[in-house]
Amino acid sequence: MVISAVSLLGAVAKPVVSDYVNQARLVRAHQDAHTIGVAFLRFADDVGGQARTGNGWATQDLLVGDGEAPALGVGGDPHWLGAPEEQRVGSLADHLVTNDVKYGRAPGNLNVVRAGWRGPYIENGIGPDPWGHRYEVNVKALAKGGGLDTIVISAGPNGVIETAFEGDGLIAGGDDIVALVSSGG
Repeated sequence: MVISAVSLLGAVAKPVVSDYVNQARLVRAHQDAHTIGVAFLRFADDVGGQARTGNGWATQDLLVGDGEAPALGVGGDPHWLGAPEEQRVGSLADHLVTNDVKYGRAPGNLNVVRAGWRGPYIENGIGPDPWGHRYEVNVKALAKGGGLDTIVISAGPNGVIETAFEGDGLIAGGDDIVALVSSGG
């Protein structure tokens, strides 16, 4: 009888605990995305705008954090995966934590430095989302100026990005978690 009672309690408690863990992961992903968005805005304000490549001249299209690359689903865009090949992909940590973008000498021996960087903008680094996938920011949209939203995205529990890369008024697709960085409106 005692064994039956314990088994029954275990069967009832398991879904409750599982739901609590899932909700905690969703809350953490929303908080992380918001924190990354605020940090990126502070970075962009300090350095005068764009995330740039290592030589300091070209703007980047996508910044990614640590973790596995998400899969691409219906409504998603290959740009989230770092494709096509000509797309410039950089590290969120290099821009927001370490300032290791290495803005060395530019052509013609002009010193190019990232003036104004006051980071780190995130103290503890940028780990993967609660499901092990990387956070990403579509900085290409910010580089184009008005009309497009810049967002931080997590692929969510299913690990599949189902949100467009560019647009005005981007809406999270599927179970993606999205934080608005800059409104293109």
